[in-house]
Amino acid sequence: MRRYPIPLVITVTLLWLVGAVIGCDSGISGDPFQNQPPDTQLSVRDSSLVDNLSDADRLTSTVFVAWSGDDPDGFVEVFEIRFYDAALPPLTDGWTRTTSTDSLILLPIPRGDRSANVVFEVRAIDNEGLTDPTPARTVFPIQNGPPTLGLNNFELPPDTTFHVVSFAWRADDPEGVTNLGRIDISLNDSVNFVGLPPETEFITFRGDVEIGNPSQTVVDARVFIGRAFGSTEIVVPGMILDAENTFYVRAVDLTDTTSVAERYVWYVKRQSSNLLVVDDYRKVTHTLVRRYHTELLREYLPPGHPIDFWSLSEPFVTGSAGNVPRSNALHPSASPTIQRTLAEFRYIYWISTNTTDRIRGNNLPFVANVLDEFFDRGGKMMVHTRITLPANPDDLLGNA
Repeated sequence: MRRYPIPLVITVTLLWLVGAVIGCDSGISGDPFQNQPPDTQLSVRDSSLVDNLSDADRLTSTVFVAWSGDDPDGFVEVFEIRFYDAALPPLTDGWTRTTSTDSLILLPIPRGDRSANVVFEVRAIDNEGLTDPTPARTVFPIQNGPPTLGLNNFELPPDTTFHVVSFAWRADDPEGVTNLGRIDISLNDSVNFVGLPPETEFITFRGDVEIGNPSQTVVDARVFIGRAFGSTEIVVPGMILDAENTFYVRAVDLTDTTSVAERYVWYVKRQSSNLLVVDDYRKVTHTLVRRYHTELLREYLPPGHPIDFWSLSEPFVTGSAGNVPRSNALHPSASPTIQRTLAEFRYIYWISTNTTDRIRGNNLPFVANVLDEFFDRGGKMMVHTRITLPANPDDLLGNA
């Protein structure tokens, strides 16, 4: 392949062009452009929604807001947002920085007010730190949202209890839990409520029952707050003995707006004596076993002495494993509910198929941990349980 030399005229022309460019660059003069501020836009284009919505159409206090920003000579690096009551003087500060371009925001309503007009502002800041001098702005007309309350389904009482029973719930409010004013409760009355502190989430009722007074049908129920069984002066009337009862509970916020009332129906069994027989014999033959022990007890009791019964036999043990859930007649909260229920008695006569803690689901091991109150009050307990004897009696020798 032959090589051709570069013509001289081309070489001279290139050198002249390079020199011309260098000469022109050294002669550039003038002032650079100043950094231009960014511009901010809200997804809500109206500067105020107050005139567009009637009082009935006001928004809830939690609103979804989106925004964006443009910068003519760079890029938007961050945003700042703030919101405040339109009735107050404009803020001079109070900005919160964010890189988000949308958010679900809880707008403030003054405590005790049912509605408010709230200013929302957002401004963009560019990559050189320059802030939009005219933030995007709108006014949201909002109204107080009702609180909510739900019973804790995992701690509902069984279908039947004595006059000690507990309830648990969880209350909330769209404006935050600090906007809750109180918790209302009642027994068998959906109109007249008794107020509790707003932070209350667990209570225990204890009916003012006179043991051995069959003429007593409706009693007051004293309220104990929390799992520590905190004593109060609060009394709720209307607990009905030997009948179905309905518990009502609702949350009330600081504007007296109420949640939907939750209700629960169960049966309150009258306590007629200081002796409780617990039928924990988890076999289909439990009625025969209970009858045997009841007749045995009556031989030692004064004639006509009443006996209270508590059946924990179901669900029945099947097969040899005995691996079944605890009785559905037990309250899920051993402390304080079962603890305080058993402490109402002086004597407990417990009949069981199994009293060890080696098999999941046995009732007595679950209850044993909360018998302290019963024994501290001088209570006495007798337990009857099945045992398996060896076929050869000699195997018992030396077996403690």
